[in-house]
Amino acid sequence: MGGSGGGFWAGKPGKFADAIREAHQATGADAYEAEVAQFLSEVLAAVNSRDVDTIARHVESIRRALNDDIDGAIDLLFGGSISRRTYVDGISDVDALVILDRARFDTDDPELVCAYLGQRMTDRFPRGNVARDGFAVSVWFGELKVELVPVLRTPSGVALPKQDLSGWVHVDPALFAQRLTAANAACGGKVVPAIKLAKKLFASVPENRRPRSFHLEAIAVEAFRDFNGPFTPKGALLHLLKRGAELVRTPIADVTGQSWAADSYLGLPGSLERLLVANSFRQLVSRIGLADGMKSLDSWREMFDDF
Repeated sequence: MGGSGGGFWAGKPGKFADAIREAHQATGADAYEAEVAQFLSEVLAAVNSRDVDTIARHVESIRRALNDDIDGAIDLLFGGSISRRTYVDGISDVDALVILDRARFDTDDPELVCAYLGQRMTDRFPRGNVARDGFAVSVWFGELKVELVPVLRTPSGVALPKQDLSGWVHVDPALFAQRLTAANAACGGKVVPAIKLAKKLFASVPENRRPRSFHLEAIAVEAFRDFNGPFTPKGALLHLLKRGAELVRTPIADVTGQSWAADSYLGLPGSLERLLVANSFRQLVSRIGLADGMKSLDSWREMFDDF
């Protein structure tokens, strides 16, 4: 009688309790990760639904204002984050390349060209909505800023004004876009979404403590050279932020030729400006770590400004 028991669990009761607890924890972790993945998908869907048609209408009004004066001599192309499909409202400006036909435009003096653009915009739009900064002319439509950058079409490509407006420098704005596209493809299409999510996070960070739009994209191209997963929106975002905290400390070459570095605005290696931006990267990584530790979706909503 009594036999050997043949029970379901032959180990100690404490081990059984530990196994149950671990199973519950694993289930909870899986549920949390699924919630975060769904939330980040919703953030990306909202970012991707921004009304680019409205932006196109504003740029078209600028094109008409320019061509009213010199018909056919000027064309406009989207540049910057729109052309690279990384535009995020709040941190990305709308860049439009004002392509001048050198054979038909009556001057190639950068100062005169920029002055002309500024004057044409002031004539067409409210004076308070137009501003010039170096070779760029900005036009505001409400909270949306369209930045006009003049370039000359040349036999070998296009040329951009030098920083001091003393002449023109040949650039290849498409080269970086090609590299970003290649990096995105190599990582299963996870790079561009990670950039958009990072831009959304940085939108609430003071401007002097966050990377500029193009700089963040250049960081991403470098960061994802050694990405081994996880290939999820959260995994890619966290990788970008961790590597960004390291990469921001030293200049990244500007392959387009527009400047000596994609982050020249931060100065030399190890500058205070670079350390401030690096700290912002680290703080975002820490906030994600805290959210994961508490398995708190609300913390993620707070990071994305109660999205």
